[in-house]
Amino acid sequence: MKKVRQDVLYLANRLHLPLYEAEHALEACDEKKALTVRAVTLESWLGWKFARAKKRNGRTRQEHLAWVAEVRTAISRSRVWQYLQSDPQASIAGIARKLHIGRNTVAKYVREKWQQIAAEAAAAVREAVNLMEEELEKETASTLLQSARKLPASFIPSIRAPWGELCSASSAGEAKREAPRRNLLSPVVSLT
Repeated sequence: MKKVRQDVLYLANRLHLPLYEAEHALEACDEKKALTVRAVTLESWLGWKFARAKKRNGRTRQEHLAWVAEVRTAISRSRVWQYLQSDPQASIAGIARKLHIGRNTVAKYVREKWQQIAAEAAAAVREAVNLMEEELEKETASTLLQSARKLPASFIPSIRAPWGELCSASSAGEAKREAPRRNLLSPVVSLT
């Protein structure tokens, strides 16, 4: 490297170049410095672009970091759930100490697990209730059908009107004409 330095200084002097440019050229040739040069700087020095390996499987940095966070979260969550299966009576602080995870994170995962269990139980209860309602509807429908078969063919004229009313609103005119013929103590509703 000393020999290269001497040659550069000699050429700078001979070509009437400023000494700081020669020093700058030597810095660019420094092996340690060359190892730390960014790709963009090298491309500007060389004047051409070189192919770079695709990082992160084509994802952007932000997408990649989000993916890594999801993977880490999934791993931590599964570790906490496995620990809960092995020791269901463990405290949140105990799990956090044992797995080297923050207490708030462990509490969040435990809460998620219990919410998942509660949701599954609620779904099972809902399904059982729906089955019971379907069976009850079938029984009720069959009971109503049997009782409907026992009703008279025309049961509407046999429905008594409330006390003091002679007829329905749709046939008020007919009722006034027929009122003297009816027994006022037991009026009958006429829906025609």
